[in-house]
Amino acid sequence: MRQSTGEKAFNFINIAYLFLFMLTTIYPIWYIFIISITDTSASSTADIFLLPGKLTLDSYKAVVLNASLLNGFKISVARVLIGVSLTLVNCSMMAYVLSRAHFQGKKFFNMLIVVSMFLSVGMIPFFLVVRSFGLVNSFWGLIIPFAYDPFGIILMRNYFRNVPISLEESARIDGANDLVIYWRIIIPISMPILATMTLFWSVWFWNDFIYAAFLVTKKDLQPVQVILLQIINGVSNAASLGKLTSRGVRLRTNGEAVKNAAIIASIVPILIVYPFVQKYFVQGITLGAVKE
Repeated sequence: MRQSTGEKAFNFINIAYLFLFMLTTIYPIWYIFIISITDTSASSTADIFLLPGKLTLDSYKAVVLNASLLNGFKISVARVLIGVSLTLVNCSMMAYVLSRAHFQGKKFFNMLIVVSMFLSVGMIPFFLVVRSFGLVNSFWGLIIPFAYDPFGIILMRNYFRNVPISLEESARIDGANDLVIYWRIIIPISMPILATMTLFWSVWFWNDFIYAAFLVTKKDLQPVQVILLQIINGVSNAASLGKLTSRGVRLRTNGEAVKNAAIIASIVPILIVYPFVQKYFVQGITLGAVKE
């Protein structure tokens, strides 16, 4: 089919806009990366635009030598694994119950979930509640208060509604109860939405530093994003850099390069995980978004 002049112009403008949008998304990450592998003691960061200067991995060595940052990685990995697992169990079970027509009171609980999406108690009341449960300066304080997501519950509820009711009826004829139906039927055929929510929650648990910063002040319990924030705020001075190289290794780098190396190191785990769940992403969202 031949395109009209207007269609060709629209396609050109559309492609050009998307290309520029792609550049504005990719270039900041690329710039951070080339700064992290540049020997900034030999060249100024102001001279670096598209290609790195003199190459060095000293910035990444400084990150590896930072014991607090390595401990932060361990805390963040444990937080993601335990937090996502607990959130999946909580939200999927609640979504399954709310998706069943025979559940009494589902309209009331659905209303509570929707209301909780739009109303927030604020930081101070949230902190006071968490402290009243003894979860401040506790590893579980980074997980339990966040093991509930109303948005995820609604998505999974809509997805579960699309599961043929005949599967549940057949299982009940064979003597299965709700827990067996949930675990052996609903969960296995709901991998797309579960993978999608796993990605959402993994990114949130990994990137969160606001709640972690005021819930945990103990150095050995702080996740990597809090440690990274401290590096960004203080690594440019010689004392902070000396702490990073406290094992007696003198590195040819400065605070700016170390800061960017730490940023790259913190986003690599998410970049590794994303390709494995990408195929489920669109399918999980679209199948659970519309009720026909």
